[in-house]
Amino acid sequence: MNQRLPEDIRVQRSFQVADDFHPRKANCIKTYEYRILNRKISLPTSRLYAHFCYFDLDLEKMRRAAEYLTGEHDFKSFCTVKTQAEETVRRVEEIAVEREGEMVVIRIRGNGFLYNMVRIIAGTLMKVGMGVYPPEYVEEI
Repeated sequence: MNQRLPEDIRVQRSFQVADDFHPRKANCIKTYEYRILNRKISLPTSRLYAHFCYFDLDLEKMRRAAEYLTGEHDFKSFCTVKTQAEETVRRVEEIAVEREGEMVVIRIRGNGFLYNMVRIIAGTLMKVGMGVYPPEYVEEI
């Protein structure tokens, strides 16, 4: 299988699952991580693994904004217009915003996500961190 996959994807193990198993509909917690390289000059070696932002990000404001998104909400405003989801209510268990050196990591845990939901949340939190929006604006969205 690995010989047929792109170089950046590898199967490390596999096992049989029940015939009715569906990864997107399974009742479990899923975690997404969005990485932002936060420095004045981009690094070519990070371009495939992190979004680049040269503005200083205020992580405390980003964390305050993220609090409005935890819990069960209608996330219709945080998905692409092309969504095929019949239901846009999701439960976000936790959003962590942490700095690891020059990398800002946004980690989102929840029961499921809409199409592009994590990317739109990360972009919104980034705008809060840059001072474009106040943290309270996220509640309005």
